[in-house]
Amino acid sequence: MTSFKESNLVIRSVDRSSTLSTSSADCAIKLSEPFDISKFSYVELLYFQLYNTCYNITSSNNQIDLYEDATDKLVTLTTGSYNASTLATELQTQLNTASGGYNTFTVSYSTITRKFTFSASNNFQFKFNTGTHTSSSPWKILGFSNNGLTSVDSSTSTTISSPSPSNFATPQSYFIRCKELGEHYVSTSGDKFTFYVPSSSGAGAVQEVFTRNTFCQKLKLNKSSYASLTELHILIETGNYTTAQLNNSDWELLLRFSDY
Repeated sequence: MTSFKESNLVIRSVDRSSTLSTSSADCAIKLSEPFDISKFSYVELLYFQLYNTCYNITSSNNQIDLYEDATDKLVTLTTGSYNASTLATELQTQLNTASGGYNTFTVSYSTITRKFTFSASNNFQFKFNTGTHTSSSPWKILGFSNNGLTSVDSSTSTTISSPSPSNFATPQSYFIRCKELGEHYVSTSGDKFTFYVPSSSGAGAVQEVFTRNTFCQKLKLNKSSYASLTELHILIETGNYTTAQLNNSDWELLLRFSDY
């Protein structure tokens, strides 16, 4: 009778090294004792848990170029995790602050069209494409695009609605990289990674992924590089080798090592 070998390993970011880790998304985890992988041929991601604390407004997309009263003005949003209602409130507050009394803005959000509408007593314009802060603007979240790939300026008016629906789904997936286990997947943008985890939870919610309920992620081990694991280096990224901004929120994953 054939005897199959398998062993499970739980990896927790809370156990990361304080000196070798940059954050919970870029960390080194020393194992309490060496983990012998020489008798196994495959490793499989069984489970992943993450508290979704990624901000959808960060320092890379929190500036809006506002043009009114023949003057360029800068609107700066407070970084954080927003839904449609809280972002509408923040936009209204910061637009009124930046306007300095020239305009009194009202910002609303339609749950039917998923678009924001901005209103004021005097004409204004958003320069998402031609302003000086286009690279750090929230045009994608606010829906100021016609094709989803490039930003567009708004018209000049007293009432402006975003041309496309807003997008709060940030990030849409996570790429987990572990050099000790190898990089077996590649994305269309060229990212190489060990495991793929689709994001299915909103901001502030707990995300759980049972990979066997979605698709199997069983990978062949490169035992020529590592026969025994004493430390694991884990990177959680959101594409283009960008480290996920988890704000040091912790995660756990379960791996199964087997010879079949």
